[in-house]
Amino acid sequence: MTLLHCRLMSCHRFPPFRASNGSLFLLLAGCGLALVGSACRGTMSSDSEQARPEIKAALEAYLPRLAAAYAEVDPAPLAQVAVPKELAHVQLRADEMAKRGERIVSQLEQLTVDTIRLARSTAYVATTEVWDLELRTVGSDRVLHHYPHTRYQVRYQLKRDSGRWLVVFRQLIEPPASG
Repeated sequence: MTLLHCRLMSCHRFPPFRASNGSLFLLLAGCGLALVGSACRGTMSSDSEQARPEIKAALEAYLPRLAAAYAEVDPAPLAQVAVPKELAHVQLRADEMAKRGERIVSQLEQLTVDTIRLARSTAYVATTEVWDLELRTVGSDRVLHHYPHTRYQVRYQLKRDSGRWLVVFRQLIEPPASG
């Protein structure tokens, strides 16, 4: 795995684990609890399936607004569909591009919700998205690069707030590949 790929996936290296007898027991006990927990997780799948239409609708509302935020170099379109921290993150990334004289104009072509895992009022979602992307200069419509049918694997965290799902976090988990 390259360093760049590791950074894209937010990999972290941890120091090696040196087990004493007590810590080995705790590690094995924790693994046993994890197995029991994963067996119980099957009950969450029906909840996930029930929430799937609402969560997909939330992402379908979020993604065109995300595209507008990057095109306009302004996260304001996301205000009704994402938490303030996500708006700040998008603003930071859009500003970084604008400093280079670039902005992204994009169109979502396809959204597939691959998995949903619910934990109380939080949803962890993995998607496959296909985008038509154009890298343009700021202040004009001059196309610097065009990336048609760009496929992304994306991880989201959403939270349920006042009866609606809001995007808390979005992360690309696989470098893009043309489809």
